[in-house]
Amino acid sequence: MKLKSLLVFLTAIILCVLCMQCAKKEKGDRQVLRYSAPGFVLYNTIRENAGKEFEKKHPGVKTIYEPISGQGFFEKLLTQLASGTEPDIFFMRDFELPNFVQKGSIMELNGFIENDPGFDLKDYHKILIDSYTVNNKIYGLPGSFTSGVIFYNKDILARAGMKPMNDLSWDKLLKAGQQLTIRSEMKTVKQFGIVLEYYDWITFILQNEGSFFSPDKKKCILNSPQAAEAVDFLKSLIKTHHITPSMVDLEQAEAYSLFMLNRAALFTGGRWYTTIFKEIKNFQWGIMPFFYNKKKSVRLDSHSWVISQKAKDPKLAWEFLKFLTSRDSNWKMVEVGDSVPIHRSNLRKFIKMNPENKVFVDSLDYAYTVDKIMTPYVTWREMQTILREEFDKFILDQQNSVNTLMAIDSRINEKIKANMK
Repeated sequence: MKLKSLLVFLTAIILCVLCMQCAKKEKGDRQVLRYSAPGFVLYNTIRENAGKEFEKKHPGVKTIYEPISGQGFFEKLLTQLASGTEPDIFFMRDFELPNFVQKGSIMELNGFIENDPGFDLKDYHKILIDSYTVNNKIYGLPGSFTSGVIFYNKDILARAGMKPMNDLSWDKLLKAGQQLTIRSEMKTVKQFGIVLEYYDWITFILQNEGSFFSPDKKKCILNSPQAAEAVDFLKSLIKTHHITPSMVDLEQAEAYSLFMLNRAALFTGGRWYTTIFKEIKNFQWGIMPFFYNKKKSVRLDSHSWVISQKAKDPKLAWEFLKFLTSRDSNWKMVEVGDSVPIHRSNLRKFIKMNPENKVFVDSLDYAYTVDKIMTPYVTWREMQTILREEFDKFILDQQNSVNTLMAIDSRINEKIKANMK
């Protein structure tokens, strides 16, 4: 009896070990795909679920989503690339792309696209594909995007006897801003006419037909009467008329929160703000087109997904890339309020969701992307630092517009010469 029990016991142990070995083998045989993006709770859930859905359609594949919290996404990514530990697929911005292409860190996608008869590149907006194309080679597929619009407080406009403005020139913007700004007896601003998401010097300069670089991108030519007029006008909104918050005002409350607190009639921003504006309960808000001057121009912000040059299984990575940027995947970002549809075939449904969404779609005709006003000889971060430092001096009255633009030209051109060597 004891011998029989011992045999049963030993048999059970052997079967258990065999099962464990099988499980290990099965687990080891699974193809693993790692993908990474900046971490935000709302988006993390959507992106992680996308991986789980892909696993269901591809038995034997394990996806691992690796969100990176904070503002250090690209710094950590560069560290991973240097050590060869980067994910197979990762998040990319248009102005960061040239640096990664130059380093040879990401795959070009033309071969995948040309050899995939079921893939419809034309359904993506051309401006988005162009943003992730270098020397006619496509390196990324868009994951989400937005163009700039003006969010307006319907209640404030109604009290002022005004309607949404679909034709807002600089002159009209100034007049509307003055009419919508309310000051206390102590002359402090209780309600701003217009709050800018950030001091978008670039958009104002482009709207006034200013230029950043020579055609060959080897010289910064920002210093011009058109650019000086543009930045002087923007500064006047802040300092002279004070219908737009100053840096001191924004130390008390963030730009978007002024709108949410019922302290701003108009607010410039992208569609991602609708994810938080849904929380507004004490007033109704709407969307109207961006302002313009000599020409219409508005910034388009986007992100894409790219494949690492060292991806373990490029074909599988391509399949997952298509899945992440598919109509269904992007629509989940549209539904939560982050994105405008990256697929043309989803635009009708987007406008049906809210007729005012047509403003985002119409702006594609005059939108610009940051990569198109860059030079390959200076990184966007270097350029941003110079612009911020010099325009801060301008706002603080430490130098006038001409001297500011001259300083920017000089500093950027020094960078170009050094980097070309």
